[in-house]
Formats: sequence, structure tokens, C-alpha cells
Amino acid sequence: MLLPEIPDNEDKRLAFLQSLNILYSPIEERFERITRLLCRILDVPIAGISIVGKDRQWFKSVQGTDIIEVPRNESFCAHTILQTDTLVVPDAFADKRFEGSSLVQNDPCIRFYAGASLTLAKGIRIGAVCIYDTKPRQLTGTDRQILEDFAQTASSEIKASFVKSIYQDSTDIP
Repeated sequence: MLLPEIPDNEDKRLAFLQSLNILYSPIEERFERITRLLCRILDVPIAGISIVGKDRQWFKSVQGTDIIEVPRNESFCAHTILQTDTLVVPDAFADKRFEGSSLVQNDPCIRFYAGASLTLAKGIRIGAVCIYDTKPRQLTGTDRQILEDFAQTASSEIKASFVKSIYQDSTDIP
């Protein structure tokens, strides 16, 4: 297993993430809807919206597993936030980054992963919208576009929450 690198802008990324007040916030239907749809549309047993913090990855929403957080060093999504493109892992057993991960070796026995970053500002990726399967598979171009569209939707929802919280905290707004 290869540990994920730390992004060059990690301090800025974590400060931005902290300003969102999203870590460990309550489950919200608007995010649950996205993960349910991903499971149905892409025919996967597990879908999630993850937030990658300093030491842990936490799911804002997840379908198909009871896991709500994992150590960052075992996180697929911690690798996803390192790149601008969607990360696709057709078979985690054959990928040196994940072959020894407890998520691969034990329940939920992940074999396939695809994740599109939650990008909220230029170069600041706070997590991912991701899908998992217990068997190896490929991601079609159409499936990739669907995953990326849902990542954009989730990013927009998070941005909207942030803007709303600023206005709610402002004494200048009637």
C-alpha cells in the first residue's frame, strides 16, 4: 500500500475546509439523494460524498456501508484530491496504492473505485464524490460524465451552504 501524498496547498486547503464548517456536520437529504442516485444509475453497491480532513476521511453521505470515516492514509479519496482528473481504480488488488488496504482486504472488500474531486476554489479539492464495487470493473465515458456531474452538483451545494451561512451570520442582512 502506498500512502497518499499531501497536496502542495494543504495548509490553505485545510483552512478553507475549516471555514466551511462541514466536517462532522449532520446528514442532509440533498447529499443522500446524490449517493442514492449514483448507486442506482451506475449500478454500484457503495457511493459516497467524502471530505478529506487532516487525519481522516469522513463521509458527508454514504450508501451501501456503515463505514462513516477512515484514516486518511487508507483513503482512496485522499489520492483523488491530488489530481484534477477523476481517479479510476479498475482493480484495487492490482493497484500498489491500495492492495494492502484494510478496505480492500476486509469488509467492504473494495475492488473498484472511481472518484471525482469536490473542487470549491481554484486548486482546492476538499474531498470526492465516489463509487465503489466489490468486483473489478471499468468506468465508461458516460459513467465518468455522470460521476463528474454529481461531483459538480455536490460542490455547488456545499458552496451554497457556505454562502448561506455567511449571510445568516451577518448583522447587515435584514
